[in-house]
Amino acid sequence: GKICEKVLNCIYNIPICGGFCAPTVSPEEGCIRHFSNEYTVPGSGIYMLVGPVCETSWFCRFLGSCGVPCARKNRRRLMLTAFAVSLFSWILLIYPVLALSTRESMIMFAAWAKGTSYDSDGLGPVKIYIGLKGRVDRIDCNQALDPSKCMGIMNAGKDTARVPFVDKGDGIFSRVVVWTSDLSC
Repeated sequence: GKICEKVLNCIYNIPICGGFCAPTVSPEEGCIRHFSNEYTVPGSGIYMLVGPVCETSWFCRFLGSCGVPCARKNRRRLMLTAFAVSLFSWILLIYPVLALSTRESMIMFAAWAKGTSYDSDGLGPVKIYIGLKGRVDRIDCNQALDPSKCMGIMNAGKDTARVPFVDKGDGIFSRVVVWTSDLSC
């Protein structure tokens, strides 16, 4: 009786997925019915307490009354379209979030700008990847006009450079310059 009801109430209040098992008064038919449920709202426990304030607020009720008649009969299509647009926007947010990284591999992958500089003092092409929080400078001495001279310059500069290059092996040197670092200027 009461214990079973309390257990079910706990299950119903699991954010997002608990409401799939909950009873609903949704007019929707089919499996979409479980997505249109007051229990599937994140924070559904507190929502049930503040729901009357939100749902009976004159302003919210006014906005709800501004709908068009065709929206009621096309509710499923409208809500699935809204879900698809929302999901697509979340996918699009992944790239800028990766661009916030200061890891070398992430800056190179999600760089906002890329370029190549050709140095006249014997170094090979310097590839530059610019992210939101820093940049990566990468030199491949194998592509230099004189690879041994390039390797000599890179190895000699390890102790004198403000932000030294790291030997990645196979003649590749790179460094990460983080914008917030005092060494970046």
